[in-house]
Amino acid sequence: MSVKSLSYDENFNPLNVAKDLVLEGAFSWTLITIDENTKKLLMNKLRWDSAFTDDILEEQRPNIITEGVNNIIVLSFPIKDKEMLQITFVLVKNHIITITNKDSKVLEGLFETLHSKKVRASGITNIFSIILDNLIERSIQYVHNIEEKLDEEGKHVNIEKMNVKNVFEETSNMKENLFLISRIVRSDTEVISDILANKVPNINLRYFGEHVEDRLLYMIDYIDFLKESVHNDINTHLALLENRLNEQIYKLTIIGSLLIVPTIIAGFFGMNVNLPLIGFWEIIGITIASSLVIWLFIRKT
Repeated sequence: MSVKSLSYDENFNPLNVAKDLVLEGAFSWTLITIDENTKKLLMNKLRWDSAFTDDILEEQRPNIITEGVNNIIVLSFPIKDKEMLQITFVLVKNHIITITNKDSKVLEGLFETLHSKKVRASGITNIFSIILDNLIERSIQYVHNIEEKLDEEGKHVNIEKMNVKNVFEETSNMKENLFLISRIVRSDTEVISDILANKVPNINLRYFGEHVEDRLLYMIDYIDFLKESVHNDINTHLALLENRLNEQIYKLTIIGSLLIVPTIIAGFFGMNVNLPLIGFWEIIGITIASSLVIWLFIRKT
């Protein structure tokens, strides 16, 4: 099981890292990745009952839960297409525990940075704010990558070589992904707003950055812009397809017009009745001449 704890002394300096859930020092941060042993660990260390632990570990929308003197904050962040990283922040007195539903390179890297570079922190609120800053900026970068992908697709649209099925699959997936991210970020923003309204006693707003909410609101606006861009991109592809269809219909119309007179002549002279005696090559000449006249008329008009 992946469990690491970083304790701090009273002077805000990081101490050693322990591979266990340790609630020692002036304050601490414990990073836990969920596996089959997580439930047992939390029940033993935090004295949670089985039902409550199951509720905390299951997937859920961002929200705030109060359990005795403990505050539990659930947030989610996009990490890849249609996949979210759910983080449960457990605030136990002067200790913060982050429980993730999957491995997070962002949290792992941040944990190692705080420890290896001896980064000072003023308490669990400061650590909580640092974690949010990193996750939100990474999420904004992820959304920015979606915009770059959208721009790249727009630059290389080839009406002749465009694969209709692939184009609409990609744009539909992108649109669905943006709607999912938007829903999650809006829920995260509601939770942060509640924190700023002082609804989480264990959070000291003096050390909590108000810019966190601003960055989330910026990401919401950014996502709304991209959703509109994807919608416009779909309309552009539809217009290109319609244009290609019109060109094909136009070509078929020309071919059909050129074949009308030859078809009439062939049908006329193919009847089993007495007709004016005209030679084969004369008939061919009349056919070619009439088709040429029709082609010139179409070209002129």
